[in-house]
Amino acid sequence: MIGIKRSRSENDLYDHNNNKKQKSDLELSVASPKTKSCLENLPNETIYEIFDYLDSFHIYQSFFSLNTRFDRLILNPTGLLQVNIGTMSKSDFDLYYKHVINPNRRRINYLRLSNPFTSDLIFSPPLSICRFMQLKTLILEQFDSKYMKNVLQHLIQLPKLESLKISFVDLFPLLPAVLFQLIFQLSKLKSCQVTYRTKFDSISPPIYLPRATSTSIESLTINNRFSIESLFDLYRFVPQLRYLSINSLAGYPPFMGFQRESLLLKHLKTLSLKIDDVQFGTFAQLMKSFFSNIEILHLEANHSSYLHLDQWQDLILSSMPNLRIFDFYFNGILHRNEAVDQFMLNNNFDQSFWNGRGWVFVQTEKQQGNLRRIMFYSLNPYRRKDYDLYWEHGSIHPLDDHLSSVEHVHLRSDSGLKNAKKYFPNTTTLTIEHYFQPTRGSLATIVNEILPLKQLKKLVIENIGYPFDEILQLMKLTPNLQFLSVRRINYPFLLLNNMFQMMSLKTLEIHQECSYEYFQIMMMHFPQLNTLRIAMKRPDVPQTIRYVFTQPNHLFSLCFTRIPKVCLRDIKNLIRYEKLIINYTIKLLDHDLYLWW
Repeated sequence: MIGIKRSRSENDLYDHNNNKKQKSDLELSVASPKTKSCLENLPNETIYEIFDYLDSFHIYQSFFSLNTRFDRLILNPTGLLQVNIGTMSKSDFDLYYKHVINPNRRRINYLRLSNPFTSDLIFSPPLSICRFMQLKTLILEQFDSKYMKNVLQHLIQLPKLESLKISFVDLFPLLPAVLFQLIFQLSKLKSCQVTYRTKFDSISPPIYLPRATSTSIESLTINNRFSIESLFDLYRFVPQLRYLSINSLAGYPPFMGFQRESLLLKHLKTLSLKIDDVQFGTFAQLMKSFFSNIEILHLEANHSSYLHLDQWQDLILSSMPNLRIFDFYFNGILHRNEAVDQFMLNNNFDQSFWNGRGWVFVQTEKQQGNLRRIMFYSLNPYRRKDYDLYWEHGSIHPLDDHLSSVEHVHLRSDSGLKNAKKYFPNTTTLTIEHYFQPTRGSLATIVNEILPLKQLKKLVIENIGYPFDEILQLMKLTPNLQFLSVRRINYPFLLLNNMFQMMSLKTLEIHQECSYEYFQIMMMHFPQLNTLRIAMKRPDVPQTIRYVFTQPNHLFSLCFTRIPKVCLRDIKNLIRYEKLIINYTIKLLDHDLYLWW
């Protein structure tokens, strides 16, 4: 956004007087049926209000160089700036950085950077971070971990930074303790979300933070495997915490004899956890030690020990007296003879305790040989953005009617489609993880019965053996599809359908290795692509690079996955010797080579 809060300065006095005349002229224009009004007739304040609803880069792209007045409005904003660097070419970014970002660093209060290169360019040298004195929200997506220390150390100098979201494009090379230690030094921070991967994730080591001054963080989201032992170190740094979310909690407590009073997070009200093979006894111990003051609990689990009524009821009554919302989701596989409480299977439980609190659940079960897959989840009033579609038995539960909130549907089994009696009216993302042969109609026809394909923007197909003719038919019914990720594409079949073109698709990811010839076919059918992530054999890489820079196309971002390190040098030499392009940047991260121009 260009203008958020605007104050009138002396330089605006002429504009103010002129605006009065423009407003009067506009009123006369609207009153006269023979005259048409246009954007340029609007007063500056009205134009700024319109800009508030638009992305700042789109404003720059659409109005800059239109005339002197609009140049002045864009280059000399009177208020704070929100800068959202999404998908754009490097040449566009360079102009935007030169005319808008760099001259107005002290006015930017919101900054989002979403590719591996922009952080390097904007925060170079790292000391320049100190110029963002108004910055309150910083979002770093696909961040190169190499710059982590320098950037976070200089963020300490920003007096108004309250919200930080950071996700790394590569494996984090150090222990997570280094990352958290730097984050907790940001004394003004209120909200933090961190997403990272390390080579240590499988063992989930404790973070072991050194003693330091506690932070003012009130909301903390950790998107990675996080050890229970680390909680005993974490709580000392976040005494003001009100919201905590961990998407993979694993491990065991370091010792059993700790004192509850010394660990309790007194201000914590909302807890969201995904449990990774942690038994209920350990979970109950954590609730008593850390989280007995919570009012809202969102919990996902897969261990059968969570399917026992008496344990849950005792825990809630004894250790969670303030609990108002209990949002529970269980999805696990049990052996056929494994005993579980019939609470989950037959609704044979104390109705007064659960229904009296408005906590209603539904369960489904499916036999898979000697195994049983059990799903048990909360209903009204909990609205989820993601929905796993496995199977359905009987009619839809009368309270399971909050599907309008679902944005992402995961199709995880064939019966999920065959027996589905649900409809997701606002879904924009579909992930298909299981291959099946439709018994009625095509995949596209059946999927269209559970969600409107015409509004689908993102499609992910995980199964490598899916027939491409089914995928193609599905894509033909998705006129607004912008993102497609597939394990492989059947290029011979695509070649036979030479009339097919998808003009809406902007981003394509192909995980299976393909040749240069198949790359050409793909570019023919997806002519508006601007971002491509692809696996390719080393001998085909030079031809692909030549095609990208010599043939008409809309690409400006290319990633070769699982590529040898030597290709970085080879591509640089090829571009230099053949003078393919001047303004570009390139880097290798975890055997993935990124090229942006």
